[in-house]
Amino acid sequence: MLKFHKYSNEVLSTPEQYNQITGLEGAKPIRKGSYDAKSKVIKLFEDADTSTLPHELAHFWLDNMWTYANSGFASPEYITQFN
Repeated sequence: MLKFHKYSNEVLSTPEQYNQITGLEGAKPIRKGSYDAKSKVIKLFEDADTSTLPHELAHFWLDNMWTYANSGFASPEYITQFN
């Protein structure tokens, strides 16, 4: 997982680094939604907000792009754009 911190222009590669720099260290993460790549199921939880569904749909979209890029049917141009 990589997150980009908007204030420091620093790439953070772990949740711990992100929580430390944002002052959330020790905070319990709130699960708003999930995407299961095997079953292609998106779940929205009680704390979901208006950004949760687009976020989970992005996981679905990227998963499908990855699958297509590795299917043998994708053009070299598509594979280059995906990588």
